[in-house]
Amino acid sequence: MLTLPKLTAIAVLTSVLAVMATYGVSPPMRGSASYWKTNKSGTVFVQKQSDLRFGSSSGTAHITITPDPTQVEQEIDGFGGSMTHSAAYLINSHPNRSGIIQQLFDRDYTGGIGANFVRIPIGASDYSLNWATSYSPAGPFSAQDNPNLPVGISPFANPNAPDLMTNPSYAIDKDIIEVLQEGLSHNPDIRFIAVPWSAPIRWKSGSSPSFTGGTLDPQYEDDYADYFADFVQFYAGHGIDIWAISIQNEPSHEGNTPSMRMEPAQAIRMAIQLDKEFTARGLETKIIAFEHNMEDDDYPRQFFTGLQTSQDGQDALARVAGTGWHIYDEDQDGDQEIERMGSFQNELRDSIGISGMRSWITERTGNNPINFTDDAWWFWQNVTYPSMTNEASGILWWNFMLNHEGQPNLVNGDIFRSRGMYQLNADNSISHTAEAAIIGHFSKFLEPGAHRLNSAGVQDSIYYLTFKNPDGSIVVVLRSHNWQFTRKVEVQMHSKSIEVALHPEHFTTLIFHQPGYAGWISQPSFELSGHTLDRLADPDKDGMPNLLEYALNTNPIISDSNGSRGIDFQIQSGYADLTFHVGQDPAFVNYVLQKSTDLETWETVPFNAYLVPGTDYTQRHNNVEMGYEKLFFRLQASEL
Repeated sequence: MLTLPKLTAIAVLTSVLAVMATYGVSPPMRGSASYWKTNKSGTVFVQKQSDLRFGSSSGTAHITITPDPTQVEQEIDGFGGSMTHSAAYLINSHPNRSGIIQQLFDRDYTGGIGANFVRIPIGASDYSLNWATSYSPAGPFSAQDNPNLPVGISPFANPNAPDLMTNPSYAIDKDIIEVLQEGLSHNPDIRFIAVPWSAPIRWKSGSSPSFTGGTLDPQYEDDYADYFADFVQFYAGHGIDIWAISIQNEPSHEGNTPSMRMEPAQAIRMAIQLDKEFTARGLETKIIAFEHNMEDDDYPRQFFTGLQTSQDGQDALARVAGTGWHIYDEDQDGDQEIERMGSFQNELRDSIGISGMRSWITERTGNNPINFTDDAWWFWQNVTYPSMTNEASGILWWNFMLNHEGQPNLVNGDIFRSRGMYQLNADNSISHTAEAAIIGHFSKFLEPGAHRLNSAGVQDSIYYLTFKNPDGSIVVVLRSHNWQFTRKVEVQMHSKSIEVALHPEHFTTLIFHQPGYAGWISQPSFELSGHTLDRLADPDKDGMPNLLEYALNTNPIISDSNGSRGIDFQIQSGYADLTFHVGQDPAFVNYVLQKSTDLETWETVPFNAYLVPGTDYTQRHNNVEMGYEKLFFRLQASEL
């Protein structure tokens, strides 16, 4: 008579069943890949196609890509743009306001881009409303001279007004806050960075300080640190947590309205003051060392080396997250400037001795008029691909939205100066640019904590980048620059392949769980608690021990709502019910149940009923009595 032991049994599972991700666009069940594309004209815009099935290689692919999930490069923070006052004002006043916000931030929204990385101004930027000539609304002007007004309030406001923070003629951050609050309702994982264009005029040097150019008077550095902390707390009070602040936008440029020059020595002092002020207030906000064009890598070099020379500087350095790079003075071939970013990362680690710093592209804009096909190629070849292969942890374009004349702004109405990722046309319709499409092909699919894989390259005008999400899913982004021919691309993992026809000038993103392969994974259990086996090492209490969680690519500390995937025993007098969960795709999965009395000789146990997809299968074993003889079971689920 075969019986279950009181203290020993084994349940074993190797599975190809997928637990759908809860964040954004989920990959399909194992054995398939989601397929999304944008065509050369943008009429197909980050649009889902039919899923592709893993199988045997046809041998006819033009190139073969083999992602290696064990070879990881930089962690990814996100992709998005800048929510300037101009962009927020246009969005907030548009009749389809909620639809635009959903397109920008909701990763599941059809035709949307799911942006998850956002840059906002501290005070006015050169893309603000013209506060100097407009009183209703007053427009963005948080560098005001009236110290009695909170940060971000119009200089024309009555500080005692009961609607100070809700009246658009007073609260000049109102549009930004309202847009971002609704954006967070669609995507709670948005990461925010903030940056000033100028300190308040009253704190700038000289007898006649100006909003344009000039420097921060050193005697006000402590006040300026308070100003930053006030801003962070102000936004936190509205549900918007600032992950990091930059000390100064383009610190070597004084031509913008507004703008301010700041030398590295003062940036070092400001970093120290900010660290002290943030620490005193219990703020975890990080510091970004530098935000300017890539040809000036001596500035961040001085910044990092300067912080190493004192204990206060070293304390502040622990709060620094990395460097932001703008790309406006690139060489003709573009990527030579971006290669400087990668070289600087190497220098930080190898020569300066500072590890763990990240880099981001924090500003680049396109020009009017829109030419989707040409723009898509330029932004991919000169910015996106070289940035990712030179350690960028994210990309931020400039304004999320401007009108067709590049307005509103404070740059004398130059319509060729900049354009939004989304363009507001004269008839109130919205056009999206290639820059938005590029963001969408990453941000919709990469989860927080994703990493780029070292499987990247260019072959016969086909570019590819690969990534791994924390849930184990793989993302492959493809771009073809062939003007004439459709090329077949094969993605191969574990001797299984998917193939996609990559059309000329198209973007494609594939997302999939790693295809399964046969094999046994064992986990001994050393106690029988409540007559249920394999509940050990199960911190999320969902019935899947850690080893099985890893086999399934689920999260071992987040409960899986689908229940246990292991073998479950319920022992009654004289019999035991053995139960396991059947996946949603059994036509492509082969299940084998085996039993043994000695863990050496295994006998296959026939199933006594049909395995119904998505249900628990139960098989009874009679003549079972506790404590008489050991009986072990194992289950194998392998992809066909």
